[in-house]
Amino acid sequence: KNGIRTPDYRIAHSEQELKNSARLLGYPILIKIDSSSGGVGVFECFNNSDLENSLHKLHTYPVLMQKKIMGHEVSMEAFYQKGELIHFSYSTLEKSKYKFGPTSLRKYVQLAYLEKKVFDELNLIGKALGANGFVNMSSIRSDHDKELYFIEADMRPNLWIDHSRYFGDDLARIINRYFSTGETLKYPHPLNTEYPEKILISHYSRLPLKDLVLNRYKV
Repeated sequence: KNGIRTPDYRIAHSEQELKNSARLLGYPILIKIDSSSGGVGVFECFNNSDLENSLHKLHTYPVLMQKKIMGHEVSMEAFYQKGELIHFSYSTLEKSKYKFGPTSLRKYVQLAYLEKKVFDELNLIGKALGANGFVNMSSIRSDHDKELYFIEADMRPNLWIDHSRYFGDDLARIINRYFSTGETLKYPHPLNTEYPEKILISHYSRLPLKDLVLNRYKV
């Protein structure tokens, strides 16, 4: 109702509702339990057989069912005040610890290279949530129409929250500036010529030991 693009979804309160919803949504679908953490409790179903196998692993209801969007995962770590967007970073998932698990390697993009639509959508989300603080958002950039479909808004910071400082967008300075001057984020964002358009950034605690020893990602 707020005009935010999401995958088609259903809430199932029982096994029968889940089966009915799967038929209505059509495969492929994702089933997500309410207490899912780090991707544990997310089940991918391509057919009725997958669905039956997933049913044995579901011990509590309700569950969320989403139409699977084919595309690339995009993460945005944002800071809002009273629904106004103060800053965000934008990155695509490059590697994760396991399927649907936490990411270990991301490709960050300077905000100056993003289209205005991304800024507008994040402003819309902030107002819809009444966000006041950190919001960690996940979305899928669809292969079909190239649009962002938002799948999560976790209203707390995560361990990637300050990684934009590695290419010149120090969140601490931006927050300080907001409380000093009231400055919010505007489009277009100024280009920082000291850094490339995109930069690979890893998180050391999620890297295999081999990658750390070889310093593969310049930790």
